[in-house]
Amino acid sequence: MAAALGARGATRRLLAALRGWNPGLAAMSADAHLLTTEERNQVILDLKAAGWSELRERDAIYKEFSFKNFNQVITTFSC
Repeated sequence: MAAALGARGATRRLLAALRGWNPGLAAMSADAHLLTTEERNQVILDLKAAGWSELRERDAIYKEFSFKNFNQVITTFSC
C-alpha cells in the first residue's frame, strides 16, 4: 500500500510540474535543477510503479489514460 501511495504521489508531482511547464520559457526557475543520474533512476522507478513506461526511441515517458466520462477525469486529476 505504501509503495502504491508513493507511486501515486510521484505521478501527481509529475503532473503538477507539467501543468506549470511552458516550452516558451527560455530560463529555468532559480530553484529548478537537472536531476542527477541517481535521482532520475529513482524517479523512473517510482513512475514505473505507477504505470508509466519509458520510450526507447527518445528520452520520454508514456502512460495511457482511459476514462468512462469527463467527470471521472475531473475527479482523478483535481488536486
